[in-house]
Amino acid sequence: MRYYELLYIVNPNLEDERVNGIIEELGNEINKYGVNIINHHIWGKKRLAYPVKNNPNNKNTDLQYDGSFSILHEGTGLNLTASAGLLDRDDEGDPTNLYVKGGWLTRFFSVGQTAFGVDYTRSVNLPTGRDDGYSVGVAAVQQFEDYGTELYLQYRLYSLDRDVAPSVENINVGTVGARVRF
Repeated sequence: MRYYELLYIVNPNLEDERVNGIIEELGNEINKYGVNIINHHIWGKKRLAYPVKNNPNNKNTDLQYDGSFSILHEGTGLNLTASAGLLDRDDEGDPTNLYVKGGWLTRFFSVGQTAFGVDYTRSVNLPTGRDDGYSVGVAAVQQFEDYGTELYLQYRLYSLDRDVAPSVENINVGTVGARVRF
């Protein structure tokens, strides 16, 4: 899973107690949406390269967050997973990553479960501030429960549009393989 950071700037003239209150309020608001705060680091007062609201000295804080969920309907075997992240930056485009996967678990054969999945990933301003990329994949997995083995087949398309050099071509990947558990 990718992790994302959020930088926010508060008025440097605020008392530490009020700054801590703002941090707590922001954390509570973010947690309402199921986002986990992994790390919270207060940088302290820093002289900025340019003034914000005519004040070159501000307290900067760094907030890293993520959010995801998965759901399985046991009666039908249908499942859905989604995740997202955003980094709000003033100096260039805001990096955003979105992921969604739909799947189906069933038992076509007596040897074990069969799984199918389709997923889509969209990344904007990643890895640079002017990149736009996506990935689409389809996969099938057949379990052989008595042998602790899975056979899998997958196809994936990777695409990245860049405004900066070097430009890249789309990549098509096919994978066939097996996994044996000991």
